[in-house]
Amino acid sequence: MTTAEGYRPWLDGVRTVSILLVIIEHGLRPVMPSWNYGGTGVGIFFVLSGYLITGLLLDEMNKTGTIDLRRFYIRRVARLMPALLLLIIVFDAVFLACGMRNSIVASLLALAYVSNYATVANGHYIPSFGHTWSLAVEEHFYFVWPLVLLWLVRRLPAQKIFHATLAFCVAVLVWRIVILQLGAPPRLLYVGSLERSDTLLYGALAAMAVRQGWRPHPALFYFGVALVLAQLILPNFDHVRPIALALGAAFAIAAIDHCPLHRVRRLLSAAPVVWLGTVSYGIYLWHGTIFDFFHALDMTSMAYVPVATGLSLVAAALSHRYLEMPVRQWARARTERASAPVAVLASLPIALDPGSAAAKD
Repeated sequence: MTTAEGYRPWLDGVRTVSILLVIIEHGLRPVMPSWNYGGTGVGIFFVLSGYLITGLLLDEMNKTGTIDLRRFYIRRVARLMPALLLLIIVFDAVFLACGMRNSIVASLLALAYVSNYATVANGHYIPSFGHTWSLAVEEHFYFVWPLVLLWLVRRLPAQKIFHATLAFCVAVLVWRIVILQLGAPPRLLYVGSLERSDTLLYGALAAMAVRQGWRPHPALFYFGVALVLAQLILPNFDHVRPIALALGAAFAIAAIDHCPLHRVRRLLSAAPVVWLGTVSYGIYLWHGTIFDFFHALDMTSMAYVPVATGLSLVAAALSHRYLEMPVRQWARARTERASAPVAVLASLPIALDPGSAAAKD
């Protein structure tokens, strides 16, 4: 079996699979079987985020004995904020010209990363920026998880951290069941940051496991894909689907990353596939608002779908090339010059695998 190091293009390929599922949900559902495309795509994004971010944090601990929280948060902001801010500036000008004031208010909720809870409060997705609920969930995870992981590492050995994280995932499942029985809005189970945290944490568990010596069998990839496909066709967002999705995606991602699945890796590492994955964040942002804008113009014909998709691709590519990458390079240079981290772990009481995968951030 192989151990992945550095940038792995096949993980950008996983992002491509995710964004294609989301686009099918928002643009092609009328001509496709009524399956859970969008929820599956977002769930895979969540698992991959948990896997990569946890891997980055653990690898930094292993390499330097420290976690530079200042650097982590600056890079996360540089990675996520520029594209969102550009989207809001461009479309708020359009909304202002069209008198769509509700969409302007929604853009501020998206910028504050509270659109998921605004969705719960309103009983429906906020106009034009409803898809940013998932950004809010991820941003809350990015803020809380590094702090929790630091606290855990200072107090527990690696195996107990794994068990504590797994126990929390079980507790989240129980929490969802209980609050649903108590009359909580079903949408909260889908968009709540706490209620969806286990999806990201199953990815984190996979990252922990491989750094504690676990190596998945190649067959686990196919088992994981089968789980993801099985939940895809479940009719409702029940308690089985999110667990099947999270476990399946975590198994498949870990297997791709640490098994000699050469054909799968080659497919996911093909240049066009990697490029789509590289700009998938921008595609996700732009396509949601562009599609919603076409809907607001009462365009019901499927003819708008290729136009909206093309506009999303162009906008994402330009944003990535001329805004996002320069900002990320600036943030990387700035944080590398910093001499003193805000938070330092002076000693590391756990043994981590030095060959574990690192990720491009």
